[in-house]
Amino acid sequence: MSDESDQEQHADGEQPQEAAQAGAGEHHEDDAAQSTDPEVLLTHAGEKYMAGQYQDAIDAGQRAIAFAQSNDQLARAYYGMALCHQGLNDFTGAAEQMRLLLALPEAPNYPSHQDYQRMFELYQRGQPWQGDIEPAP
Repeated sequence: MSDESDQEQHADGEQPQEAAQAGAGEHHEDDAAQSTDPEVLLTHAGEKYMAGQYQDAIDAGQRAIAFAQSNDQLARAYYGMALCHQGLNDFTGAAEQMRLLLALPEAPNYPSHQDYQRMFELYQRGQPWQGDIEPAP
């Protein structure tokens, strides 16, 4: 004799335990998106950027800015959001993020503002940045 609860399935055919496990990843993502820790938010923004989810990355970056505790965190958020705006072909938004970054005192983990200035100028002309700026070792 079988127990009907063992046979329970969702309408999509997924077992309840599978549904709970699938939902666990969504809850973790929701937790990251709602965090007040700027490092968690910056990591979340980076993951969204790498997945091509530029607007979600911008949202996480804006939240990171609200809770930022250093100019380095602000610089990373502005830089990442500039790249996201570029990904959305919004060069005005990208230029604005670079303008905000350039207004900061130089962040210690990033190269000179000359590269940032070049990015800003390209964005102002509606052109994409083709290079990559890596944090200094």
